[in-house]
Amino acid sequence: LDITNENPYQSFYKEKGVWKSDRVSAIVARFNEKNAENWYAETENRIIPLSDNRLLIPDIVFTEKGDSNRQVMLEWVQYPSEAKLKWLRKLAKELPENYIFAVKGKNEKTKSLEKKLDSKVLLFSKDLTAPAILRRLKEL
Repeated sequence: LDITNENPYQSFYKEKGVWKSDRVSAIVARFNEKNAENWYAETENRIIPLSDNRLLIPDIVFTEKGDSNRQVMLEWVQYPSEAKLKWLRKLAKELPENYIFAVKGKNEKTKSLEKKLDSKVLLFSKDLTAPAILRRLKEL
């Protein structure tokens, strides 16, 4: 049995669109509240292909208001395992210029990641905050 979008079967659930976490929605709302004049944040659902069947899937895209309309994408790594940190280090040369990883943790493992990725990583110890994101956006 194949299920495709062409099957006549209908779900009784209402379509809600792309799922987004409450944490991501909250940081988007806080960011827009604090930075309404210069930047706009929204949840993102695009997929960015890399080599060797690797993908980037940003959680948030920030758009700078004004003539530039520059966009910066952020992927929130809330639980950085050793395998995930190793994967991030391998991606260093392939990352788009406008891509940031927000990584929870300020220990030796994550600080070594900051040395490798430079401005492409935003380390936070407890909560990801709108002012911290804005500082990193200004550094790019």
